[in-house]
Amino acid sequence: MSSKKILHNSSFFSQIIPSHLSSNEVVKKLSTIATEERWLKIQKVVASRSFDVGVLMEDIYDQGNINAVMRSAEAFGFMPFYILDYNKKNKKTANRVSQGADKWLDITKFNSLQTSIDTIKNASYKIYGTSLKAAKPIEEVDFSVPHIIVMGNEHKGLSAEMEEAVDLNFKIPMQGFSQSFNISVAAAISLSYIFQYRKSHKVKECLFTKNNFVDLQAQYLWKSVQSAEKYFL
Repeated sequence: MSSKKILHNSSFFSQIIPSHLSSNEVVKKLSTIATEERWLKIQKVVASRSFDVGVLMEDIYDQGNINAVMRSAEAFGFMPFYILDYNKKNKKTANRVSQGADKWLDITKFNSLQTSIDTIKNASYKIYGTSLKAAKPIEEVDFSVPHIIVMGNEHKGLSAEMEEAVDLNFKIPMQGFSQSFNISVAAAISLSYIFQYRKSHKVKECLFTKNNFVDLQAQYLWKSVQSAEKYFL
């Protein structure tokens, strides 16, 4: 398989494909099995994916909010998605679904705040908190570097430990009496702004290069073709 060492979580590229198969083998075979429309869609989507921007959800109460943010992240092509869940009591089950977005994202789950921080920082990401405390307006933040934005608990926001760990906090300026948006709306606005920022500034992707395209194409084809394994027996 092609080089994946630059990516923060290379296990994503071997999640479901048997280890004896290379990405090139999978793409060569399954691209002829998938419909032409599906294969063209996969190529287009992969070419626009980014591992430079991701989301960390900290101690979210409502699984529906996680699902909603997943949809936004996937829609804008941001692959890394971290879920930090160290308080599993009294959580609300989802009344909204991810609509399959989780199938196309690189999802990593943690139950330790320190482990999540260490993992992200060791991958050379900046960590940007979404908090009103000592926060910069979103327009003043440099989104050209690889970074993860943290969405905090619906009621308490970011934990004190997370506040200490972030490189900066940013906020979405409000014009009314309300101080903040709900978490799914805030995430959607933030990710939309970041997407447009990187597009308008012509930011080049650092962590996901053409060397990795075939690996992601293989994963997406495997997930798109029903009973893909039977074509390699």
